[in-house]
Amino acid sequence: MSSNALAREPILVGHRQPITDGADYIESLRGRDLAVYLLGERVGEPVDHPVIRPSINAMAATYDLAIEDPELATAESAISGKRINRFLHITESADDVVMQNRMQRRLGQITGTCFQRCVGMDAFNSLYSVTFEADEAHGTEYHKRFKNFIRHCQELNLVVGGAMTDPKGDRSRGPVEQANPDLYTRIVERGDDGIVIRGAKAHQTGCVNSHWIVVMPTIRLRPEDEDYAVCAAIPVEDPGLSFIYGRQSCDTRAMEGGDIDVGNARFSGQEALIIIDDVFVPWNRVFLCGETEFVAPLVERFTAYHRRSYVCKTGVGDVLIGAAAAIADFNGVPNVSHVRDKLVEMTHLNETIYGAGIAASHESHQTAAGNWENDGLLANVCKHNVTRFPYEMGRLAQDLAGGLMVTEILSYPETVTVQHVVDDLRRNASVYADYNVQYIYVTKLDHSLAGVLRIRDLLLGGGETVLGDLIIKDTVTVGHLTPLQDLSDLLDRHRYLGLPVVNDEGRLVGVVRRAAVEEAIADADVIYMEPVVQADYTKGRVDEKDVEKGLTPVEYRVNLELLHQKAKRDAFVLHSLPRMDELTTDVDETRFGRYWVEAFNGVVMRMALLTLILGKAE
Repeated sequence: MSSNALAREPILVGHRQPITDGADYIESLRGRDLAVYLLGERVGEPVDHPVIRPSINAMAATYDLAIEDPELATAESAISGKRINRFLHITESADDVVMQNRMQRRLGQITGTCFQRCVGMDAFNSLYSVTFEADEAHGTEYHKRFKNFIRHCQELNLVVGGAMTDPKGDRSRGPVEQANPDLYTRIVERGDDGIVIRGAKAHQTGCVNSHWIVVMPTIRLRPEDEDYAVCAAIPVEDPGLSFIYGRQSCDTRAMEGGDIDVGNARFSGQEALIIIDDVFVPWNRVFLCGETEFVAPLVERFTAYHRRSYVCKTGVGDVLIGAAAAIADFNGVPNVSHVRDKLVEMTHLNETIYGAGIAASHESHQTAAGNWENDGLLANVCKHNVTRFPYEMGRLAQDLAGGLMVTEILSYPETVTVQHVVDDLRRNASVYADYNVQYIYVTKLDHSLAGVLRIRDLLLGGGETVLGDLIIKDTVTVGHLTPLQDLSDLLDRHRYLGLPVVNDEGRLVGVVRRAAVEEAIADADVIYMEPVVQADYTKGRVDEKDVEKGLTPVEYRVNLELLHQKAKRDAFVLHSLPRMDELTTDVDETRFGRYWVEAFNGVVMRMALLTLILGKAE
C-alpha cells in the first residue's frame, strides 16, 4: 500500500505524569481508540471487555508488586537516576539479572498466568548492548537514541512490549525471497525525518496492554535483506497499527456471567497479531536501520535473556502444586505414598526449570555496553525444560485431582474386535508396560461404562469377536467423590482388585485400586467409628440361654488384632459411644482407645459450659 506516512507529525504518547500503581495504569489505557478485533468484531474499549480485562489486571499486578515489595520489583537506574520498576531496568550487575527471575516467579505465583512484561524487559537489555556495538562499528547514534527512549519510559513508568516474531511465510526462503515481501517487517520508505515500516508481528504478548512496541527482526539476515534490519519504537495508539486479538483457552467463560466454573477469573495472558500498515517512525526512535550484521547478535541475546525468563512458569507451577496438594488434602489422602510421590515429582520438575533459569542469571557477564547478560547455554536448558515439564506437571495434577483414582487404564469401545485390542496392546507395549492392568474397561458410544473384560476372556476370544459379547455387565462402579470409607466397604464386600470410577453422566474417568484404598486407610491418623446396626437398648445383650447375641456382622467388627494389622502405630480410634459390639473391648486399654478420654473430656466440657451459663464461674 502506497503511503504519505512520511508527511505525518510524530505520534506522541499521551502520558505526561508517571503511572503510580495498578489502578493508575489501567486508567492510562482508556480512550486510545485502538483498532482491536476480537471474535470478528472491533472492540470499543479494550479495558472494559470481559475477555481482555483479566490480562490487563495481570499487567497491573506488576505495578502493585513494585509498591508492595520494592526490594524485589524495583531498582535504582543509572540512566534516569530514579528508583524504577524492575521491568524497565537495564541490568547493572549479575544480581540485577537474578532479581528479575525472582520477581518473575513471584508474579507467576500472584497471577497464575502470563503477566506480559518479560518480552519488553528482555528487549531492553539485548538492544542496549547491540546498539552500543553498532555505534562502535558505524559511528551511528542508535545507543544514544535508545538510552533517551529508555529514560522516557522509566520516568513515566510505561509498559514496553517487544515485537520480534514475523509471520515468515515459506520458512525455506529468506525475507527478500518471499512471494509476499511483507511477511517480514521491513522499511518501505526512508526520508529526512524518519522511516516508514510495514509488515506484521505474530504472537505478541501483552501488546494491546502496552504503551510502546519495540519492533525487532526475527532471524539472522544477509546483506540483501537490508530493508528488514530494522529496530524501532512505535506508540501503541499509532493509527497504522491494528491488533487481531488471540484466543485463550476457555476465554469466552468471561462473557457468560456468573461466578461458577470461571477458571482464573481475575487474571489471564494475552497475545495478538499486530498489523503494521505503513507506520512512520521518526529517527529518534529508530535503533537499527539496515545494519544486517547486528541482527544475529540481537536475536541471540534476546533469546538468551528470554529463555531464562521462562522461570515465570515456575510461579504458575507453584500455584498448580499448591492446588494439587489442597485437593489431596480435601480428599483426605495427603499422606498416601503415591499421592506424595506425585507432589514430590511436580516439585522436582518445577524446581528443575527454576534452577536452570536462575543459574543462567547467576552466570551473567558484563557486556561492552556495561549491562549484564546471562549465560546462553543454561538459558536454553531452561527453555528445553519448559517445553516438557509443565505439561507433565499438569498431567500429575489431573491424576491428583482424582484423589485415589488412577487414569492410566485400558479402555476400548464395545464395538471393536478382540484382534483390534491385541494389535493395539502389541503396538503400544512400551506405553502400557507401566499400567497395572487387571481388566480392560469397555465403553458405549456415549463413553459410559458398558462393562469390564477380563484379560483371560480377551485372550481366549476369537479375533473377530466384538468386546461387547465378552464383557461382564452390571459392573459395580463408584463416583469420583465417593468417600474413602465407602470405597473400603465396597472392596471388602466384593473382594475386587479395583473399582471403575464414573462421573455424574456415567462416563468412565478412571479406576481406584484396592491397594491405594488400603494404603490410604493405613495412613489414617484418626479412625472414627459409628455403629453399623441400629441399637435397640430396650432389649438385653444376653438371651435366655445366656449366649451373647452378635448384633454386628463379623466383617464390620473392629478388634485389636485388626488394628495391629492395618492401622498406623500412632493412630487412635474415636467413637461416638455408647457402643454395641462393632468395637471389641480388647481395644479399651490400648494406645488406640481414645474414646474413653474423648467421653471424659466431653463430660468436663459440658459441666464447664453449664457452670458458665448458670453464672457460677467467670
